[in-house]
Amino acid sequence: MWALSPLTGLLVPLIGTLWGARASPYGRRRLFVAAGAAALVVGMKCFANGKVVAAAAAAADSAAAAPTAVPAAAPAAAAAIAAAAAASAAADSRG
Repeated sequence: MWALSPLTGLLVPLIGTLWGARASPYGRRRLFVAAGAAALVVGMKCFANGKVVAAAAAAADSAAAAPTAVPAAAPAAAAAIAAAAAASAAADSRG
């Protein structure tokens, strides 16, 4: 997490260079603004549903670590992910 700030600082000059050199029918900036907005929406959705994303990542990680057999806890993990998704959806509907 601590590395994100320096990495962002390194990306700014790169994006600025690409921004100035890019010419498209839509203009020089609109492509980058649209890509940034799309990345922002995806990031906000992942942040808002952090528990679901973390549970899915943990389930995918444990599934990748399993040799070939399906672990006995897979149905329980799927139920936990579904419950977390339902709780997140209920919290979103409440405001």
